[in-house]
Amino acid sequence: MTGAVSTIHAPTRVKELELQGYTVLPGLLDSDHLTELRDAVEDIELKQSSYTDKQWYAHGVQWSELSAVWQLIRHPAATAFLADLFGDELICVGVSYSRSDPGYAGMPLHTDSHPYGSNILGAAGTPPVLVRLLYYLNDLTPERAPLRVVPFSHLSLHMDAMPYGRIRSDADEQVITCEAGDAVIINQRIFHGVGPNISDTSRALMAVSYRPAWARPTSPVPEPEADQLNRLPTEMRSFLGRPNQGLADTTIVNWREDLPVGGCGLGPRRWLRNVGAADERPDRA
Repeated sequence: MTGAVSTIHAPTRVKELELQGYTVLPGLLDSDHLTELRDAVEDIELKQSSYTDKQWYAHGVQWSELSAVWQLIRHPAATAFLADLFGDELICVGVSYSRSDPGYAGMPLHTDSHPYGSNILGAAGTPPVLVRLLYYLNDLTPERAPLRVVPFSHLSLHMDAMPYGRIRSDADEQVITCEAGDAVIINQRIFHGVGPNISDTSRALMAVSYRPAWARPTSPVPEPEADQLNRLPTEMRSFLGRPNQGLADTTIVNWREDLPVGGCGLGPRRWLRNVGAADERPDRA
């Protein structure tokens, strides 16, 4: 694996993610890891999407006991970026795989934020803070099921941005492309979708979702079985073993003498640290 994000000015990417709702983290996966992931998914049992015979998926891939997936969850550069973003321990909410074949018609614009739960995500979409890293296993082109996003839509207070909505298209949407091994990180509240695959090859991705440890779901999600956890490498258990961990004390004291002073993560100072740091695409492996 590369250490790509270490050469990227993290505060710049944090600002992009927080304001526009997404940012691209280039070159996260080297050629060896890409090959391992492409080989690994051959052993995953896939389901056909309910609305098309051109898309296949699998959820819960974090329990598949595939080393390449475990490496993805604890990717050092990605988790370092997320630690900087959240300023908290990381909880991996889940890993999904998706493949869109030639002829796929696309997916409408939607959010992954369901604050009251839903028939699609259950309680997994209810944490107040959550991001998804979309690792592309193939080059993402305008013709091959590209990512569609509506920048800043996660900030809108208008009824049009009600998070349970489904939208065919929007005048402000953008098409995002990138290279195999790049990751696009999105705020769960941004409206996003997938364009049609009019190419002659499939497009695959791994989606890894994370939240800060404080931001528990609003209702309990299933706890992993003990044997599932025991099969994990020890270093993986902190990511996957505490799905309901979160802020426990909701009793608020209006004033006390020992109130802390705000840290660097509250105001716009978090976007201005180490302004001279590099922000360039790293050499590809």
